[in-house]
Amino acid sequence: MISFVVALCCIVILAVILLFFLGDDDWPDDRHLDPPRGGLERTVVEELAKHPPRLLKYVSCDPAAFGRDAGRLVRSGLELQQVVLLDLFPNTHHFETVATFKTNTDRSA
Repeated sequence: MISFVVALCCIVILAVILLFFLGDDDWPDDRHLDPPRGGLERTVVEELAKHPPRLLKYVSCDPAAFGRDAGRLVRSGLELQQVVLLDLFPNTHHFETVATFKTNTDRSA
């Protein structure tokens, strides 16, 4: 019975993630990133700064890497709009971070 409940919870969480990624805001210039545990390479952030997407959706399994990458992305001109934490592995220290960044139209700040 417990394995059924766990499987059902996983399905619900995955459905939430899919709805988050497949929202009405998807356009060809949107980017979806799910880097390895170490986070984004500096060159990826540099390319995103050169060609900023209208919308960037970022999934991370490491809060330290996400914090570092989020700071880099914000400094490159993106604005953090939303952060959702998902506990896919209850009773452990692991969780997924799903964030939405948008192009900051006021780059003078």
